[in-house]
Amino acid sequence: MTDYRQYRLNSEAELDEFRLPDPSRFLRFQTQVYLMLSRLEVGGILKVSDAATPSSIPVFIKIVCMYILTERTSSRPEDSYIEFSEDYQVIYRRPGIVIPSRKPHFYSHKG
Repeated sequence: MTDYRQYRLNSEAELDEFRLPDPSRFLRFQTQVYLMLSRLEVGGILKVSDAATPSSIPVFIKIVCMYILTERTSSRPEDSYIEFSEDYQVIYRRPGIVIPSRKPHFYSHKG
């Protein structure tokens, strides 16, 4: 079974290897990946091997990692979020935390 963990993003500088040779091509690819991830429904899954060609899997996974980092710093706990499977073969859109509404306890009702 294939394990894509070796492609995870460890520092943003790792993206330079893909970005610097052709910045406009990299930006187009990054935009496509971000759109694909933003359109993934809550509970949806995306297999990396279905979303990227074998030669683009390393950069695809690094871009998804960047998306996850950006999403986590700009979202609220109740927002859905993207995460990888342990072996980085599958991407999931997970539901956010459900924050319960606070209702008064029935004993505190005076009447």
